[in-house]
Amino acid sequence: MTLRRIESLPPLLANQIAAGEVVERPASIVKELVENSIDAGAKNIEVRIEEGGLKLIQVTDDGQGIPSDQLLLAVSPHATSKIYCLEELENLQTLGFRGEALASIVSVSRFVLKSKHQQADQASALHLEGTLQSAEIEPTSLNQGTKIEVRDLFFNTPARRKFLKSTLTEFNHIDEVLRKIALSHSDIHFSLYHHQKLVWQVFAVQHPASEMIRWQTLCGKGFYEQSKKVEAHRTGFSLQGLITEPKYLKPNAAIQYFFLNGRPIRDKLVMHAIKEAFKDVLYGHNQPAYVLFLDVAPETVDFNVHPAKLEVRFREGKQVHAFLVSELKRVLAYSFEEKESALNFVPLAEEGNQQPAQTVLASLRNSQSIDFPPPKEQNLERMDLFSSLISEPMASVAPSRFGRVICQLNGLFILNQHPEGLIIIDMHAAHERILYEKIKTEWRQQRLPTQGLLIPVTVQLSGAQWALFKEHEAHFSELGLGIEEWIDQKILIREVPVLLAKADLNHFMQALLQDLDMLGKVEPEFYLDQILAEIACHSAIQAHQSLSLYEMQHLVQEMEITPRIDYCNHGRPTWRLLKNTELDQLFLRGR
Repeated sequence: MTLRRIESLPPLLANQIAAGEVVERPASIVKELVENSIDAGAKNIEVRIEEGGLKLIQVTDDGQGIPSDQLLLAVSPHATSKIYCLEELENLQTLGFRGEALASIVSVSRFVLKSKHQQADQASALHLEGTLQSAEIEPTSLNQGTKIEVRDLFFNTPARRKFLKSTLTEFNHIDEVLRKIALSHSDIHFSLYHHQKLVWQVFAVQHPASEMIRWQTLCGKGFYEQSKKVEAHRTGFSLQGLITEPKYLKPNAAIQYFFLNGRPIRDKLVMHAIKEAFKDVLYGHNQPAYVLFLDVAPETVDFNVHPAKLEVRFREGKQVHAFLVSELKRVLAYSFEEKESALNFVPLAEEGNQQPAQTVLASLRNSQSIDFPPPKEQNLERMDLFSSLISEPMASVAPSRFGRVICQLNGLFILNQHPEGLIIIDMHAAHERILYEKIKTEWRQQRLPTQGLLIPVTVQLSGAQWALFKEHEAHFSELGLGIEEWIDQKILIREVPVLLAKADLNHFMQALLQDLDMLGKVEPEFYLDQILAEIACHSAIQAHQSLSLYEMQHLVQEMEITPRIDYCNHGRPTWRLLKNTELDQLFLRGR
């Protein structure tokens, strides 16, 4: 091959090459233009799309505008008003600063820029077709702000058009980009049109009602209604947003938005922290759903380590990770004050007691417990077993904010009477969470009791199961499972945590290996937690196990002091409230 001379690229070709980095698809253009509008101080931004952005992308804003004598400079390579020196680059305060963005867009489209600066008497327009040559600026009519039209995208680079997807797919990418931007700028009115029809719009937040409507428009009513509010502050960090309760989790990652100083990012450190916080309520391939906003000092983060600024470099990465994990875990964990406020939980007082709710609550928290009748003699042996699974037996049991136990239903549920209605508790799911939280604490404090088996239990494994067993052999040993290899892909279980002493160990091992297989490749601590969760599941009260009133009330008392009690280890709800209004509707009362 003949070595060719090194020459400078023609400006048009250089811009078209740069466009390959900036203009990945129509959505990339929308992102660049809308971010410019926000940096210009716009409070109303309108986006109009035709044919998924191939025919037209039009962004109109009411920002401060561009002076007429700077229009041509604005679309020139390496020109920007965002940064003037290296110090400003390292302490970035704006959304966009690419000096080649508009120049690259111009090089692959028929481009019109109209703008009226806030101090100008007349708006000006600049028309370009793939090049800056023969550019002319002429007067036009426009209110304060800027309107940019990008028509016939890739008209002069047809090969690029072939790599784009269908009109619907490209529009969906635009829709997603604009929703992300709208989520992080609640003070701006956004509207999106496709084929001259309004797809959605959100108004600037003026009061809580408009904030609720905005959330529902951008993320869906279901997400908003089934989410918990996050608000945490620590020196140097501020975190706000919404995370879904486990019952809303799905196998896809449809709503996973994380913003750092107003910029959407998908950073590995951040995603690991969120996954770590959710791991105790995730099951199988379910994914958390969240919209979170983290603010840090600009000088402590570098956005320039990724071309699209999706990944960042934190100066204090460990502290950021620890902050996210601890605060999200706190929100996901059970909170007495939160439930008390949300559902108006008031323990049942004696009939005729007219004390204010807060007085009753305060007295019960510090008060004498109310004695329940002891269990019958014939139930003492079973009661001892039950008590050992939960905690030390209590001599007396106080009324619960979960209400007063009525009965056991079909060997599966506990029914509680409550001022707000009827509370239904899944006794296995609740007990599973109680045990899981207890044995996690015991293991981490290195006091998880184990017991040797008089007769080892033999378990036959398949080829795939044998491979999983070998992969996790060290994890089993670490958690008190004494297992030996035998012959023909059989294993011998010789020692187990005390809780598993009377469990079906063959079934336990089969279920455990299946769950470990579903986890796939994750961090080691996820495997350890999964094994602990399986131990709790197989040690908990099983379906159709009859419980006395005392035993049921004992379980409910344990629920009150257990973190994350709302959901079991698999993400299923442990209890539900059937409100009085719902009962009235069922029986047509008041009609």
